Amino acid sequence: MKKRGVVDLQFNWIFVLIAGAVILAIFFAVANSLKQSSDDKIDLEVSTDLKSILIGAKVSTDSSNVIPIPSSDITIEADGIKVGALQSIKLGTVFGPHKIEGNKMIVWSRDWSIPFRIANFLYVTSPKVKYYFVVGSSISPPKHTSVSVGNVLYDDITDFLDDIPKDVNVETVEKCVDLLLPTMQFSKAMHIRVVVIGEVADCKTMINTADNLYKIKEKLKSHPMGGSIVDVKLFEGTDTFESGTVDIWSRWPGTAEESFSNPDAFYGDATLYGAIFSDPKVYEQSMNVAMTSAGMVFTLYSRRTSALTNWAKSESFSTCESIYGSAHGEFNALSSMKLDFLDTKDMVGKDKDGNEIVSSTTKSFYETVSSIEGYNNEAQVESCPSIY
Repeated sequence: MKKRGVVDLQFNWIFVLIAGAVILAIFFAVANSLKQSSDDKIDLEVSTDLKSILIGAKVSTDSSNVIPIPSSDITIEADGIKVGALQSIKLGTVFGPHKIEGNKMIVWSRDWSIPFRIANFLYVTSPKVKYYFVVGSSISPPKHTSVSVGNVLYDDITDFLDDIPKDVNVETVEKCVDLLLPTMQFSKAMHIRVVVIGEVADCKTMINTADNLYKIKEKLKSHPMGGSIVDVKLFEGTDTFESGTVDIWSRWPGTAEESFSNPDAFYGDATLYGAIFSDPKVYEQSMNVAMTSAGMVFTLYSRRTSALTNWAKSESFSTCESIYGSAHGEFNALSSMKLDFLDTKDMVGKDKDGNEIVSSTTKSFYETVSSIEGYNNEAQVESCPSIY
């Protein structure tokens, strides 16, 4: 009997332990479900509020806002912004890092015109990102001078930086080596983004171990909040910031490094700002969205110039007919080359020394758009209706 009592006692304890474990499991499951439900509710509220703010910001070009955000996961996609696991807020073309860090989000909108309007872009960043612009050895001459900074005029680069919203954390330095000095202590609470504009002599490339830009990349690899480099090259023979290539490398905490297999292209300062704000994958995807929009605009203008050509012919306005006919051919050319413009492997490569090799596609894109601008100006001079 005594032995049986011991067995019963042991069984009772085992039963208590099992029952307790089941109760705890149910408790934690319910608690986790309630937390998930609460998180989903917060994400939905944030998403709803953000949607109204961001749509308003996108419509108001050249406007910027600082938006307080709770501790929701906010990620950037090519055509929108995603809060938590909810469906993306579709906004057209959006540029930014893959994820927003911190409790504030900076939103800036800008019109992309080349020079005829294509679309409104939305740029997104955070006060947790610090931008260092490497602009050459002459960063503080008086205004309205023609001092060259790398291969960029000082006035041009000053105006370019002045257009960036004041809430964005921007600092300029003269040389790449300045970012390697022991006195240059990057904030451990910030993602560091280095932007080199033009041919700054001491920077060179991100691939040669002897170059300062490569050394900066190695320094940023060990930075707690990670870092990024945007290397901007401008095409000779084009207006400053009108056309060129960008090479982007980035690393964020807990994620693999990202970089281009080849430098990507930009056209117009609006797309260059996009590269400066974006991680590599976001930039490529967003440019795909942007060029799809551009293709639709090219088609519309092709139809418009065709209609104008027929109208001018019917009215015996031979000069106008010639202008519109030429512009129509250029818009057709743009429509046919838009996919090639996105093909970075075909468009831009590197030789064995790391120098960019540019195919004719991007330059012909620039030249075609410039021709259309010339035809529009000519139409106005000849008192013909404007093309755009």
